[in-house]
Amino acid sequence: MGAAWFVSYKYHQVIDKNHRNWNNEKYSELSITSRINNFDRTSEYHYFWLTKVLDMQQLDKHKNFCGLESSK
Repeated sequence: MGAAWFVSYKYHQVIDKNHRNWNNEKYSELSITSRINNFDRTSEYHYFWLTKVLDMQQLDKHKNFCGLESSK
């Protein structure tokens, strides 16, 4: 599902329902559905993945359509 998409969707789920960057028009409807299904069925790993994202270096070098930057 990708780190940027995961963080964006988790932010939408937990913090701000108005945040919609995870639903970028560059993602197909099928891609969004697949990502949400993966997200929902892997909830037991979310905390672990969030801690790993915090440890990632140079996220800005990885293209993402969510508009996320490392500093954010």
